Amino acid sequence: MRFDELYRDVYSQLNLTGNEDIFSLDIINALNQAIRSVRAEYIQNGLGDYFSMTEVIYAFIEDFQYPFLRIGDLEKSVTNDVPINIGVIAASALLTKNKIKNETQTFNEGDIAEKDGFLYEAIRDVINENTFTKVFDSDNLRMYSPGNNLKYRKGDVVLNINDNKYYFVDTTFISDGSETLQEVVWRKIGRANTPVSVYPLHLLTNLSIHNFERQAISVVDNKVYANPEVEQLTITYIPKWDDVTDRNQEINLPDNAVPAVVNRATQKLLIKLGKLAAPDEN
Repeated sequence: MRFDELYRDVYSQLNLTGNEDIFSLDIINALNQAIRSVRAEYIQNGLGDYFSMTEVIYAFIEDFQYPFLRIGDLEKSVTNDVPINIGVIAASALLTKNKIKNETQTFNEGDIAEKDGFLYEAIRDVINENTFTKVFDSDNLRMYSPGNNLKYRKGDVVLNINDNKYYFVDTTFISDGSETLQEVVWRKIGRANTPVSVYPLHLLTNLSIHNFERQAISVVDNKVYANPEVEQLTITYIPKWDDVTDRNQEINLPDNAVPAVVNRATQKLLIKLGKLAAPDEN
């Protein structure tokens, strides 16, 4: 909806006389204050998804003020109308930059790499080798020895007890020793994105110094502070409300929030104009 629709609703309830321009700035200011107030209530009541946006920070750089943290930028500042752990709805981190690619690569045994949203661990050294298809889930693991006359089904992963290597079964067979299997070298260990906790900056710096909860972040305005383990961050947050001055601007506001915004702005202006008594704060 356009901001001017709210403006017109408020103006009509004020029953003003004279030049409208005299009251224009007061109405705009009152509406912006009312929108911030109503948004904060929605967010605190768990309805902040309507106002949220999601971004991915692909790289963090060293922060000189806090050298034990890394810093990244958001497109917009996070709202400061609610505590930061509410203003940030969700955040998850990718804890490695290594990716299993469809090309020749080199890794050491024990290295962690990501493919298709999952993390894998190298079970042997990989030297100038394309291992893009050589991944497996150990939940399907079976023991294997060539010529043991056992049946293996498509999708099984087997550990050859003779050479201590892992292989993928792409066709169901009964082992007679003549079968040819594809070796696999990457064992699935879990999802790539790990949920991270959100703290005020002063708490994050204290936790980081003492090596507690290393998968954690803080946000100040549009700056995201993260522990070094966080290589990439996906974050869903409530952006700060930027005051509207152009009455033709489109705004993001739920339909059922409109009456509350109009009523609060109208009440504030009626009190200012002396047409309504201020509420008793005692």
